[in-house]
Amino acid sequence: MKIRHARVLFSLFLVLGFATLALAQTETIDPTRFEEAIEAFEAEDRAMMPPAGAIVVTGSSSIRRWHPTLKQDLAPLTVIPRGFGGSTMQDVEHYLDRIVLPYEPRAVVIYEGDNDTGRFGVPPAEIAGRLEAIVERIHAVLPSTRVYVMSVKPSLARVAVWDTSTGVWPPTTTWCPTSTSPRPFSARTAR
Repeated sequence: MKIRHARVLFSLFLVLGFATLALAQTETIDPTRFEEAIEAFEAEDRAMMPPAGAIVVTGSSSIRRWHPTLKQDLAPLTVIPRGFGGSTMQDVEHYLDRIVLPYEPRAVVIYEGDNDTGRFGVPPAEIAGRLEAIVERIHAVLPSTRVYVMSVKPSLARVAVWDTSTGVWPPTTTWCPTSTSPRPFSARTAR
């Protein structure tokens, strides 16, 4: 009987040890990992500043991969591509003063959420809270700027967290129409 209890205790400590190790290895979001990408945008701006009143499109790799054709795809609209691959809503919030506000855009399109939930395990309510803070910061400086929020799309790389990723959408749609900010709009890209 004592040997059986010892085995159960040993197994329990082993499981708890691995769980603690796994938690200790969870990545944290460090926005400074994108400093080089943001500096590259600023170098482009020094060479030729985009016009005020354009549309800034920012977000993770889905937007970053769209950069080569974004301007042609959305013509005749004037757009400023500012996607940086692997980013999260926290990263957009961190760099807002450098990748959105300097352009005085008439609209901002944001795509974030799949890295938040899939890579970093950020709860959907926290993502929605950061989005609300972003919109409020934009409207504090540019009250008539429209903000469009794209929903998280399905991804084969994120199948394991799809239920969580789709959970980002309800808080966003609930918040967008009722926010005290005048112009948040949601654009559903997946069901």
